[in-house]
Amino acid sequence: MSNTFNDENIDPALRAMDNISVDPAANMLEKLRAGNSSAPPSSPGTPANDDDMDEDQLSGMTPISGFTLGTPSLTPGGPTLVAFGNAVKHQVKLSEKSAVAFDQFLRLRTPEERNIVLFAHVLELLDISRRNERAEQFVISPTLGKKIRTYTLAFFLSPQLSAYRGPKASEHILNAMRDCKISELPPDSDTTSVQSVLSSIGERATHYRNVIKTTVASSLQHGSPLKNIAALTSKLVQGSTLKATSQLYIRLAFIRYIMVEYPWLNEETFWLKVDEVIAQNSKSCETEKELNKLYNLFYKEDIMKHGDPATTAHKTSEFSEVDGGWQGVIRKHSVTVLPNPKGGQILLKAYQTWLAAQPTESRKRRRTDDVVDGAAEGI
Repeated sequence: MSNTFNDENIDPALRAMDNISVDPAANMLEKLRAGNSSAPPSSPGTPANDDDMDEDQLSGMTPISGFTLGTPSLTPGGPTLVAFGNAVKHQVKLSEKSAVAFDQFLRLRTPEERNIVLFAHVLELLDISRRNERAEQFVISPTLGKKIRTYTLAFFLSPQLSAYRGPKASEHILNAMRDCKISELPPDSDTTSVQSVLSSIGERATHYRNVIKTTVASSLQHGSPLKNIAALTSKLVQGSTLKATSQLYIRLAFIRYIMVEYPWLNEETFWLKVDEVIAQNSKSCETEKELNKLYNLFYKEDIMKHGDPATTAHKTSEFSEVDGGWQGVIRKHSVTVLPNPKGGQILLKAYQTWLAAQPTESRKRRRTDDVVDGAAEGI
């Protein structure tokens, strides 16, 4: 099927993982195609600033000792002036780049030339000072801070999010906020202030990824009140303006499946694996209809293990009710996030480390399972 992710988006390291172990997520597609499962419940488908100077360039000036500034014969560009300059250079802290610029300055032939160079650098420092002053003046207001929290949470609870650990996720969230005409945002031309906003979005992104992961893990504990996917979803949207939908149920069931079936994942690799399987599902399914059925199969198995949300008091909203307005804008941006291009390499290394720590018999059993069950699409 046609989708955002093509062969170029899949890290080459993923192919090196093919015969390491059976892939539970890949088996789900095989199970779907083999017709081993009954029809799934009726449910909608998953549809740092380059201008800043180096610290060495802005380091404190050191007094020059042992020289008389009135020394005669300091001819502009002459050997005595160059020697004096070299002596000065050795008593101050200059970066390699600044030392080269200083040598070039000493070779200037006239006072006028040196004055022009000095004035240019004075203006450069003035520009830097003004930029820093603007950065200090820009403060994320409580109103903007609240909107950053709301939009970031909505982004990571989007059932169509294509990559949770995409390196440009914060930029996608900022672009969605701009499309929604958030007036408190600084203009693109104010790069320093924009960077402050991106930094704030990045902090919230890390926070909400952790909240989702921790809450899903909590739902798997024995006797957890969040066991039913409806209760889990309600917990995640609690206190926000977001509403539960059957599409969100399906996405959270898929995330919970990854957590159960890949026990070797750690804090760094969990979301990378989620992103990898999302991309692989989109690549492997031949049609949009098959992709929707595959995610519904994850959902059906979650219901069989953890309970049917229809038996609870929790209600869902129709997707059409929440797909308009600002949440619709969030959804459109969430489907365009590309995964971390180094994700495959990180996952391979993490899996090999985990496998090496397993008992020998366990490793032999795992390799035997590979032969019995056939080749997998990945780990």
